[in-house]
Amino acid sequence: MGLALTSSAAFAEPYIGAAGGIGFTNATDKIEQQTGYDYVSSKDDGKAAVSIYAGYAFNRQLAVEAGYTDFGKYSIKGSYGGFLAEDSIRAQVVSASVVGSLPLSSVFGLEGRVGLGVMNQKYHCVRLCSNSMSDADDTSAVALIGVGAHWDLTRNLTLRTRFDYYAGANSPLGGDNSDIDYSLVSVGADWHF
Repeated sequence: MGLALTSSAAFAEPYIGAAGGIGFTNATDKIEQQTGYDYVSSKDDGKAAVSIYAGYAFNRQLAVEAGYTDFGKYSIKGSYGGFLAEDSIRAQVVSASVVGSLPLSSVFGLEGRVGLGVMNQKYHCVRLCSNSMSDADDTSAVALIGVGAHWDLTRNLTLRTRFDYYAGANSPLGGDNSDIDYSLVSVGADWHF
């Protein structure tokens, strides 16, 4: 036991990283439902998203991590009462998670994460706005689960690919059945100190 603790302490190290990828959401579907559009001409699906994060690896199997992700701006265009309408929603999240890793070799491994986040969403009515559909924002707690893989290029540099899912954000427009989920497929790199 003493040897295990000694080796974990010898390995323990902080790291920072950044990633880019594609974010997906059901936000545009919820806006469509909540605004009651007669016809939808277009909805955003995938958008470029970026993440930055910092963590502390206790050993090769366990780390804690904090991060920030900007999902970008999603838009929806449709018609309401025969007139052209357009809305957008932008989302950002700050999160904290526990990361478990399963090393498959000395340089490659699989990982999973669970955590919590605080999601901020800003709704903006672009065209055909009314008092009932004005700009709004919401900040709410979300659950985070994720899976991924990492490849240690050097002692300090690690490449990482991830799929993260953020569930349960409230819609800025409120209402029943208004939970909004976001997911992110990304590739990034960590620097270990």
